[in-house]
Amino acid sequence: MNAPTYTISTKAIDLVARIAEKLGEIRGAGEYNRNLRLRKINRLRSIQSSLAIENNTLTLGQVTDIIEGKRVLGMPHEIQEVKNAYRIRRLGRPYILLPLPNGSKGKIYRSELNTI
Repeated sequence: MNAPTYTISTKAIDLVARIAEKLGEIRGAGEYNRNLRLRKINRLRSIQSSLAIENNTLTLGQVTDIIEGKRVLGMPHEIQEVKNAYRIRRLGRPYILLPLPNGSKGKIYRSELNTI
């Protein structure tokens, strides 16, 4: 077996380590961005499907456009429902619709219970 025509120095090892570190950063950043995109898609699907159960007729594309600030043709109350649902999910607070006490008309959310 022939001896290699090069020598492995500490400088060469350091350069290889730096290259490997940079490759890891590049690959990791792509994975992170892909996960953010998947989260956004899942959030939009969740909003659209939840509102569809409540007879909101807006499509996934329309829901996406509303959240991105684009104009959409639809019923004003349905568009507002999408904006509200997105705001609630973005804030991450557990809102649960509850009837008001004493049979009064209207509804209240769990986050408002502390003010009663």
